[in-house]
Amino acid sequence: MALTKLNYTGQGVVPHSKMPTGSVLQTVHATTTTAVSTNSTDYTSTNLTANITPKSSNSKILVTTFLHCKIRGDHDHGMGFKITRAISGGATSDAYASPTPQDEYRYSSDGSTSSGTIDVRGRMSWSFFDTPSTTSACTYLVYYRSHGTANSNSPAVQSDASPSMITLQEIAG
Repeated sequence: MALTKLNYTGQGVVPHSKMPTGSVLQTVHATTTTAVSTNSTDYTSTNLTANITPKSSNSKILVTTFLHCKIRGDHDHGMGFKITRAISGGATSDAYASPTPQDEYRYSSDGSTSSGTIDVRGRMSWSFFDTPSTTSACTYLVYYRSHGTANSNSPAVQSDASPSMITLQEIAG
């Protein structure tokens, strides 16, 4: 990758307006260990949230999450996720939403008509770019839902106080 020379002759901190496209202008990080459990197919808050105020309306926000998940039950289960973005003084919208009922899915069967029990724990991670097109404060909140309600399904996040994390990075546009 080629080096970019900044066109700045001032002293002190380089203003964000002088940073080249693709530069990280700021980073915000948050964690939660509050356990949440539901078998609802409606989205439920994970309590994982972070706020960022973009310095420029043409910036992108790189959203990265590491969500501690537990999928437990008999036969097959899954979890779907979405992240909302609320702009201060404006509307709340989906910044990311599962294109299917689940982003994470597990199936267990012993080969007969009966099924096995699933108990899987681990971190789901994903990242994406969001373009809020604002310099107002943006609040990102992670939600999850169950793939289904049958078969003793009991998905959870942050079980046993295991932390989930979100990182927001403003990228110069």
